[in-house]
Amino acid sequence: MYRQIFVHPDDRPLQQIVWRNDPSEPMKGYQLNTVTYGTASAPYLATRCLKQIGMDCKDDKISEIIIHDFYVDDLLTGGDSIQDALDIHNKVSSELATAGMNLRKWKSNEPRVILNNNNSSLDLNIGSTEPCKTLGLSWQIESDELYFSTSEIVLNNFTKRGLLSVISQIFDPLGLLTPCIISMKILMQKLWLLKLTWDEQLPSEIIKLWLSIIENLSFLNNLRIPRSVICNQYINVDLHIFSDASQVAYGACLYVRSSNNKNNVMVRLLSAKSRVAPIRPTTIPRLELCAALVGVRLYEKVISSLRIQVRSVIFWSDSTVVLGWLKMLPNKLQPFVRNRVAEIL
Repeated sequence: MYRQIFVHPDDRPLQQIVWRNDPSEPMKGYQLNTVTYGTASAPYLATRCLKQIGMDCKDDKISEIIIHDFYVDDLLTGGDSIQDALDIHNKVSSELATAGMNLRKWKSNEPRVILNNNNSSLDLNIGSTEPCKTLGLSWQIESDELYFSTSEIVLNNFTKRGLLSVISQIFDPLGLLTPCIISMKILMQKLWLLKLTWDEQLPSEIIKLWLSIIENLSFLNNLRIPRSVICNQYINVDLHIFSDASQVAYGACLYVRSSNNKNNVMVRLLSAKSRVAPIRPTTIPRLELCAALVGVRLYEKVISSLRIQVRSVIFWSDSTVVLGWLKMLPNKLQPFVRNRVAEIL
């Protein structure tokens, strides 16, 4: 992708290398005319050019897909029908081909979308049972489900460094594994309270808790999450955000409820976010307020990414204290509460 983009002539002298084919030859300087791997500006230039292609596209639907559904050079998109997917496949490929960017390695949960393409130069892969990654998430093509595998997690020494290494190996951008990961983070907080060094052996009781958590991770191999979160030919979409807290952690999750004109209703978990409670003890109502704030921030993040019309948004909290704070005048609240209430409202 990078080598298909020319750098402005004024900037090309800043991209130079020296080379010689033989040690006996004198050094020769070469000027790089295209975007080069490793430079700080390369990712921006590539994505900005891709966005420009989308902005110049005359087809509004294809333009929106190119602008919003690409992550660098990976495309993750879909349609409501096989014909929609075929049109997207053909039109996006055609549009990017005009800029010398040929899309390859197409995958789809509908084989006809791939088999319809007669271009033998494309590296088409239709395998339905082999592992497939979609922006870092594992995707089972045949069943159209996301899944997680713990077999790739490497267990290191029973030290603070080893625990943090395992936590960082779990890639969960949507927060679908939040209940599992938060227990690890809570245990990590306990290690900070013990003031252990990075490579100091953990106490036996901590090791026992850690092994119990790791053992339960194996159940994630059986977890399957439907990739689709909205029903076909939907007419109404509602968002429900639930927040809750305990003494050790708090968080929120966002569900999407969609329905169509056939009275079919689909409810799916879209995203979640959690945080470990602060070390300094605080009250449950304050933690519930922090959870409500996490829910609002989660909603703002999701709504800025969704490109669909949402009929209603409902926030849920079982804390009557938090609900009471939200109804009070700001000048009657303490600074901690007032600042968070102001952001929520």
